[in-house]
Amino acid sequence: MPTRKLLSISGSYYVSLPVSWVKSLGLEKGSPLRVEVASDSSIIIKPIMVERETEAKSIRISVDEFLRRRIISAYLSGYDIIEIHGRGVLSETVKSVIYDVAGSLLGLEVVEDKGDKVILQCFVGGYRDLSNVIRRMNEISKSMYRDSIRALLNNDKRLAKLVVDRDNVVDKLYFYSVRIIRSSISNLCKLLASGETDGVKLMDYRFIVHYIERLSDLGEKLANTVMDILASGFRADGKIRKSLARLTDRLCLLQDNVLVAYSRRNLKLASESYKLFRSILSDCERLREEYPELERLFTSIVEIGSMIIDIADLVF
Repeated sequence: MPTRKLLSISGSYYVSLPVSWVKSLGLEKGSPLRVEVASDSSIIIKPIMVERETEAKSIRISVDEFLRRRIISAYLSGYDIIEIHGRGVLSETVKSVIYDVAGSLLGLEVVEDKGDKVILQCFVGGYRDLSNVIRRMNEISKSMYRDSIRALLNNDKRLAKLVVDRDNVVDKLYFYSVRIIRSSISNLCKLLASGETDGVKLMDYRFIVHYIERLSDLGEKLANTVMDILASGFRADGKIRKSLARLTDRLCLLQDNVLVAYSRRNLKLASESYKLFRSILSDCERLREEYPELERLFTSIVEIGSMIIDIADLVF
């Protein structure tokens, strides 16, 4: 690395900064910098990232048989404005696809609908929203398997159906989180300089939102299983009520623990989570023998626990 000489001008000391570093961060004359003195007497210079109004990213899409996938791809790639054009007046079938996709993606709205084109715009934030999105996904996914078990215990088919519908909410949040992560990767230099995140954390977040989205799918599967069990005439007795309530509480605790273990890099809590998971497996095996008519239910619970514990692997 090239050395630089310390300059003295009017009683103050200066050193020039590498041009490549300045340009890579989009800095210019007058850009604020934070200067820190490390414990080894070295100096750390970090830019203070000032929020600026950036030009909206836009993309033009032509109507074809892949229209649905093209819109989703543009959304996930971080485009703010998506223009869909046809060779002539857009058919009602095409417009139906556009409105359906827009309704399934968080923050994407139709802002213009003319004969030969439809313009979509995304009205949602960026990286700072990600932790809140993950937190919300986590709570909804937990509520799905918790309410599925409650529906079984209370013979409540309506509640089980509501759980199935809840999966669409998690799907919206999942697509939104992927959009944030991919956009953040494209602006990684600025995020690294601001100290907000690093590349490994972004990759971990990508895995975490995938696992939580899969948990919601398993919650939907569990709710459908519960509806089948209720349709068969099964009614829970006192013993199975207590056992299933305990299993549900421990699943929720397991999910909370692995996310806390990841966020705090707590190896002890991650290790304890593996022990908790093994006890859940043991109870499921025992109850499976006592209640063979609930075989599918316990299989789903084990699948949920297995998906949760996969998140703990990110701690190590």
